[in-house]
Amino acid sequence: KAGPPPVAPAPRTREASTRLVQNVLFLLGGLLLGVAAIVFTAVAWAQFGVGGRALLLAGFTVAALAVPLAALRRNLRATAETFAAVGLLLVLLDGYAAWYVNLFGVADHSAFGYAGAVCAVTAAVAAGYEHLTGLTGPRFAALIVAQPVLPLLAAPFHPDAAGWAYALIGVAVLDLAVIHLRRSALSALGVTAYGLGGAAVVGAVLSALGALAAAETTVDAALAALALVAGAGLAVAAAVLARVRPAQAITGGLFVVALALAAGRFAAVAGGSFLAPVLIAAVVATVAVLVTAVNRVLPEPVRRGPWAGALVVAAASAVVVAGVTVAGGYDWRVLAVIALVAAALVVLVPRVLQPQVLLGGAALAAFAAPTALGLAWWAAPVLDLIVVAAALVLALRGGGHLRAVAGGIPPVWPATVAAGFTVHAVVVALGSPGVACATLVAVAALGAGTAAAARRAPGPLGGVALTAGLLALPAAAWTGAAALSLPATAQSRAALAVVALLTGAAQLIGRGYRAYALAAVLIGVVSAPAWALASGDSPAIYAACGLLLVALSFVVTIWAGLAALPLGLVLFGTTAPSLFAVLVRPYGWLDRVWTGVPGGTGVGAVAVADVAALAVFAVAVAVAVRSARGVRAAVWAVAPVVAVL
Repeated sequence: KAGPPPVAPAPRTREASTRLVQNVLFLLGGLLLGVAAIVFTAVAWAQFGVGGRALLLAGFTVAALAVPLAALRRNLRATAETFAAVGLLLVLLDGYAAWYVNLFGVADHSAFGYAGAVCAVTAAVAAGYEHLTGLTGPRFAALIVAQPVLPLLAAPFHPDAAGWAYALIGVAVLDLAVIHLRRSALSALGVTAYGLGGAAVVGAVLSALGALAAAETTVDAALAALALVAGAGLAVAAAVLARVRPAQAITGGLFVVALALAAGRFAAVAGGSFLAPVLIAAVVATVAVLVTAVNRVLPEPVRRGPWAGALVVAAASAVVVAGVTVAGGYDWRVLAVIALVAAALVVLVPRVLQPQVLLGGAALAAFAAPTALGLAWWAAPVLDLIVVAAALVLALRGGGHLRAVAGGIPPVWPATVAAGFTVHAVVVALGSPGVACATLVAVAALGAGTAAAARRAPGPLGGVALTAGLLALPAAAWTGAAALSLPATAQSRAALAVVALLTGAAQLIGRGYRAYALAAVLIGVVSAPAWALASGDSPAIYAACGLLLVALSFVVTIWAGLAALPLGLVLFGTTAPSLFAVLVRPYGWLDRVWTGVPGGTGVGAVAVADVAALAVFAVAVAVAVRSARGVRAAVWAVAPVVAVL
């Protein structure tokens, strides 16, 4: 009988190596030694005399710094790193101990300055120790402990915001030197130096901005401006050392913004409050020119950053200038600022956008010129119409269509400028009937000219311009009659006559623009009763004439119905008393038929204007029905109206 199967022996686990145990023990021992050193310095220090204190702490320091040398010979690198950190910590504690006992009178001086000196000595020791041993920890210790040296050394002098900015710039220069000298941009030490240097640059820039805002003298402004430019320049240098193109583009753009802010503020302080706006605008234009020139030698991925920074500066300046111009209250300086900022934008934008920018600058200048130059009030409509003409010419370069044109730029912007300045010109011109008439006639001419220029490819631009021009003619007739001192009734009748002429002219316009012309006619006839109310004429006659014009212009369409509905309501609402007098009042005796005295009451008074209006309405009905159903239907349709008359 076979015996039980043999049991396999349990696998032996691998024991920790002697070197691992040594490293762990040395690591723990080093940590305990550091804790003991701190406790000794803080608590047990008073139990020894000055000589004993210095001897003990110095002995601890030398021992801690000697241990790594022995550990490295045994290839115990982790232990060496730990004891090196403890030794450098003890160097700092030595400095504190010397201050505590006022060794050599060090406590008689500034605490900040002494702390800075201690940090500088510790950083130097760490750097030398790292060069001697090749350990990693002392590299980071030297970098980190060196960060507060310059700020601590500067603190006893109580620097202002600009002084702190320069101190932080010095810290960033130190970090940048570490990256450059060690050629370790992408190493752990390099990344740490970038982080610490970036924080120093941010602090320096913020301090410089505060100093720049508070500067009241040329010297203060110059110092703050240089600090701001230096801080932004260090960011560019760091990006160049990192050899990262996107970072170079971003920092380049920020440098341009910082340069513009610094130069602009310095120019404002140096030139005084009166010339400050002009000088700042000159700085913006100069920066745009410099960036354009420098970008010619920069690589393509990098040049976008400075260009974007300059564009941001110029665009922000343009927004501010536009707001100031619209708000009013300025003099000749605003014209100079507009010209300089527009020039900056023209230099920066692509060539296809340059006419658009020039149009915007010309529009702002035209808006501001009457006030800035002290011109007569009627100069405003004249300048506005010049801008409108220029905008329409620019829009027509795209063929008159609201679509992408040469270079991919639609004419929406020039069309918007033309519409806005047309309204502004008309509103300002209403201050005088003669000026208003001339302005409206010019608007009509511009509308007709635009439509004629775009006749080869009729589109929304030419059609809308034609509609605006046709609508300006009745208003021109009204204001022209007012300029001739004619009564209000003559003014409204002149406007109605012009609408009637437009109704006939609309039939002669080609199919491409006929819809726009008929739209102008509809708007004119619908608004006709309002003119009567303004002049004192009977609205019924104007409404009836409007219905007749609609009947002459349109067949039975939805547009004719939309126009006829309000006109019909006005007509019957206005003639209601006369219709009541004719159709209802003669039968007032019916309620007394059982009284035995069934006498009639007769026909009431009827307004002559209402009779004329109803007669015109009868003609309108006949024309409309004849166009839709023929002569016989027209006779039957108009018979009730004739009977009432």
